[in-house]
Order: sequence, then C-alpha cells, then structure tokens
Amino acid sequence: MTNYANRPTSKPATGDEKRLDVTLKALADPVRRRLVAFVLETPRSTRTAAELANRLEGEDGFSVASLESLLLDLHHRHLPMLTDAGVLSYDPETKRVDAAIGAATLEEKTPDAFESGLLEHLEDQDRNADETDALFEALADPRRRRIVETLADRSHAVTVESIAMDLTREPDHGNTQSVAPGDWRHVMGAIVHTDLPLLEDAGLIEYDRDESSVRYRDGSGRDDETAAIVELSASC
Repeated sequence: MTNYANRPTSKPATGDEKRLDVTLKALADPVRRRLVAFVLETPRSTRTAAELANRLEGEDGFSVASLESLLLDLHHRHLPMLTDAGVLSYDPETKRVDAAIGAATLEEKTPDAFESGLLEHLEDQDRNADETDALFEALADPRRRRIVETLADRSHAVTVESIAMDLTREPDHGNTQSVAPGDWRHVMGAIVHTDLPLLEDAGLIEYDRDESSVRYRDGSGRDDETAAIVELSASC
C-alpha cells in the first residue's frame, strides 16, 4: 500500500517550518496543553513532574488509571515532547520543569514569536479536546499550512489538481517553473489521501470529492482561539 502521508512537496521544509511542525504536534494533545497552561500560570517558577501530575489528577473531567502511571507518562512521553518543541524545559534527572518560551513579539514572525502568541490562546479548560487535537494535527505540516494559506487567498473553489501544481512550482530567477507532471501527481495523491481529509476534519476547508474541488471554509463562525491559531500558523 502506498504511504502518501510522507510524500514531500518539491520544496523541502525549512528549519523554522520543521520547528513549527514539532510544536503543533506536541500541542495536539489535551494533556500536554494542560501541562503548558499549568507551567505558564507562573512562568518564572519551577515545577516538578510530580506537582504537575498531582495537578492533572485533580482536574475535573480528567481521569487516570493511577498517579504512578500518569507520572511515568509525563516523564517518558509528554514532557520530552514539549521539551523537544521548545515550549517547556524538562530535566529527567531532577524532574524539574520550567517554561522555555522567551519574550518575543508576533511582528518578528519567528518560531519563538509564533509559540508565544499561540500559547496565549490556550485556555485553562480545554473547550473541546478532540476539535483542538484535530486542528493542531492538521496544521502540523508545512504542506497543509501552504494549502490553507493558498485557499484563504481565494474566494472560490479550486481543483485538487491546481493545488498540487501550485505546491510543486519552484522559483526560478523570479519566475515559476512547474516540475514534471508525474511529480505533481504524486503530491496530488498525498493531498487527496492525507492532507484534505485532515484539514476537513479540522473544519478548515470544504472538500467536494465528486467535483474534486476545495474551498476555504468561512472562518466567521470560529471561536477566537481557533481563529488565532490558524492565523498565527499561516503567518510564520
């Protein structure tokens, strides 16, 4: 079976894009978003993994098999992922956790600025964990972010084929030069089987499979947090 999920575009992701991918994937989980929210309540204070586990266990609507299993999960999975994303800093030996986001302005359009702005929109109580997971997962890929950015600039539906061709155009001395047709058809397979379903599940696009066309979903009905996340991810 062909694995379309990892089909690259003709333009490899930059270092900044890869960092955004890691950040968004790390935040595509309600437990990790709660951990970040706890730490950022008092960003200059150091917390321990045990303190965070106790706080999570006491949350309304949050259930765990045992405090010990939760602590192991934080130690081996959640805190390392947030550390790799540059959001938190976790020392496995001392079990101490600190905020790792430096001061930055959104106008800088750097990964630090993106993360600072993004984390401002993480609510203390996850309004809908599944929807938020889907949103972060959908945007945790540079190709999907480019699709959203491309569609947001157009008021009409576009064909999947035209999206694939746009994604595989490379700059050539100020002009655009299309790659071989076979290349954009490979990208189209990844778009159809992976990208568009994820973006549709996240409520970002409207996908007509019969017409093989896509349009940007009007964002007027989105809550402030969702709108901010989409805008921030597209701006960096």
